[in-house]
Amino acid sequence: MKYPNFIQPKETMGICAPSAGVGKKLIDFSKAIDCLQETFLIKESESVRINNVRSNSAKIRGDEFNNLILDQDIKMICVAAGGDFLFEVLPYIDFAACVQNPKWVMGYSDPTSILYTLTTKYDISTIYGC
Repeated sequence: MKYPNFIQPKETMGICAPSAGVGKKLIDFSKAIDCLQETFLIKESESVRINNVRSNSAKIRGDEFNNLILDQDIKMICVAAGGDFLFEVLPYIDFAACVQNPKWVMGYSDPTSILYTLTTKYDISTIYGC
């Protein structure tokens, strides 16, 4: 199994919304980001703060995830919110890029399909939890 390098203080964590955006949970999300920024640099995809059951079109959500995978400054990816529409992005995820740029991907419920695929098909360790 491939274990990505652990993120270190002052490195960059990418946050995306491959299903729903944080929307109405914005106050709690902002507090969480403030805490994370005490240790890490944060880069959010554009769809993260959208208040909708789908943070954006499936292609845009997939592209945002892929951009975080390909960004060499990003050391870990966290999923911002849950939702029921992650399966729509799977055809747009560049799993070959994930293999070439293994990073910790973390979330629960919402990113299960991405985490499961990375772990079982591509043998890359992931983090299932909040």
